[in-house]
Formats: sequence, structure tokens, C-alpha cells
Amino acid sequence: MAQNPKSCNVDLDLEVMKSRYSMTIRPEIEAEINRKVAQYQYLNTNLDAFAEKRSAGFWLQFVEIFKRNFTYLLRNKMSLYAALANSTVTSMLFMAVFWHIGEFPDLV
Repeated sequence: MAQNPKSCNVDLDLEVMKSRYSMTIRPEIEAEINRKVAQYQYLNTNLDAFAEKRSAGFWLQFVEIFKRNFTYLLRNKMSLYAALANSTVTSMLFMAVFWHIGEFPDLV
């Protein structure tokens, strides 16, 4: 607009912009919002009823998660090896820390 001042609307002010918005743009926006609301109006999401129908006890959840993790370990050999190595190193560390505990009662 600064390059071509003739294309500028010199009569444009805030009241004209508000008027144009309320007369043309706002009705279009409201019509679109109403169309979207009507399109999805029939949907009813009741999460409480959904949760009540699908409730499971602690042990059922525990068993299912255990099976899923065990299957994951069997399929992913690197995770299996890492878990075994972690258990071995941790066991060795605890064994080294508690070696000869209680064997020398007279030194206490």
C-alpha cells in the first residue's frame, strides 16, 4: 500500500471496519459454528458409563501387563539381555556390599 497510495482507502476508519465485520464477516463465522455444532450434536460421550462397563480388578490388570511385558522381552532380545545383565550386576553389587556380614561378632 505504501508503494501505491492510490489503492489505499482514505475513508477507512475503525467504525467502518466494525460495521463491515458485524455485517458480513461475523454472520459467516456464526453460521459455520452453528453448522459444526449441528453436525456433531448427536454425539454423547459419557465416560463414567464407559469406565463402569470396562472395569477390571487389580490382579487381572497385573496379569495382563505382566504378559504384555514378558512378550515384549521375548520379542526384543536386546531388552532381555539388558534386563538379565542389570539383574546380574545388581545382585553382584549387593553380594559384595553384604559379604561377611555377621561373621566377625567380636569386632563390633
